[in-house]
Amino acid sequence: MGNAGRLWRVVRLYGPLGCAREIGYALLRFEVRFAGPSMSDYYKTEDLERFAEIGKNAPQLWEKFSAYYGAVFEEGALSEREKALIALGVAHALQCPYCIDAFTQTSLEKGSNLEQMTEAVHVAAAIRGGAALVHGVQMRNVASKLSM
Repeated sequence: MGNAGRLWRVVRLYGPLGCAREIGYALLRFEVRFAGPSMSDYYKTEDLERFAEIGKNAPQLWEKFSAYYGAVFEEGALSEREKALIALGVAHALQCPYCIDAFTQTSLEKGSNLEQMTEAVHVAAAIRGGAALVHGVQMRNVASKLSM
């Protein structure tokens, strides 16, 4: 099926042809689904090794960030293993594939096991889900004001 056939399927799924808003939305979905690169093309594992390149054009800022970043992950009130697990959970909440790769490896290197790492991911998922749900209070506040 060509792109036109795919577009028609998307338009049929997301609204009637007579609704300009729905067609605009369908066209946007069409572009995202069929025109752009896939995530496997966008996130390349080997790019994680190039992270320091971000400092090429702002070396002073990169040095400050690197010093801070290094200090944060040093042993302190929390162990390096605990910090790696926290970072792994945050990486999942932020949905950063590079961070997930890096902190999966770091967590394993610092002695965490798959059960602990999975639990950290579940903690992050629960917090993210709770944060989304608690915003329902905002929705209820607005709905209450508009209903008066």
